[in-house]
Amino acid sequence: MGVKNSKFMIKAKGLVAVVLTFSCTLFLFQNCDPGFNSHRDSSLAPLPATSELQVQSFDIITRNCKSCHVDQALGGVSNLLDYSHLINSGLVVPGDVASRLLASIDNNSMPPSGALSETEKRTIRNWILALGGLTPDLRPIDFAFDFSISTSPQLFQVRMDKLNYVMGNSGLSSINQIQNNRFLLGDYNFAQTIIPNFSWGVNDTKTWMENINDVCSSQELRDQYPWPSGVPNLVFNSMGRSIDSDESSMISEVNNLSIPNNEKFEIMCLALLSPMEFITK
Repeated sequence: MGVKNSKFMIKAKGLVAVVLTFSCTLFLFQNCDPGFNSHRDSSLAPLPATSELQVQSFDIITRNCKSCHVDQALGGVSNLLDYSHLINSGLVVPGDVASRLLASIDNNSMPPSGALSETEKRTIRNWILALGGLTPDLRPIDFAFDFSISTSPQLFQVRMDKLNYVMGNSGLSSINQIQNNRFLLGDYNFAQTIIPNFSWGVNDTKTWMENINDVCSSQELRDQYPWPSGVPNLVFNSMGRSIDSDESSMISEVNNLSIPNNEKFEIMCLALLSPMEFITK
């Protein structure tokens, strides 16, 4: 994507996975789990209880869930380290990635101390798939996503000018929400002793993505840049350059997803308006 002067790096092939992950977090659409099949073959025997995936999953549960759901049994949920209890209680349904245990982890409602990493989520998901005799997804997570602080983010008004250019004459109402959150997004007002934001970390990026979510999900912007023919213009207006081979590949990859066109556009829009190339000098 041509990211410059920033440690925020995204490999092109993994960008879809990153944006899909954030999209689910930001409630762009429900049931985001494009790479996993929840159908199970009941004739296949489950993996032994001592399988490596189970050991790894129990280690994750021990580190992140034990204090509340083993030591204290909060919320009526306990014995998370007891395999038989997990199955008999229905917290884990072999082969079903909609199992209650995984669902609460995938939507980041658990653990309350902070979301698990994508690697940890995948480990538990693969364990549940394997319990049902299904083949786990053992592909490497092919992206680097480093939220290290950038020391030269664009000033808020510069980013707003870019967004206004992208939106053109669409007159999006979501621009008002972004203006309302301008101080969270790095704007300043010396009269109120609010200084410019000269760094950009994970919380800033999350706030930015939450705000441009409304932009990317708007009908006006989809009409202005129809999927997929209008995406090259969206690239040019957001990045100031022609579409490159990585972005062309990403369009093809997203286009093959079994989701509506409006969601395909939202993925591409977030990918283009979220990278630090758009918000750093």
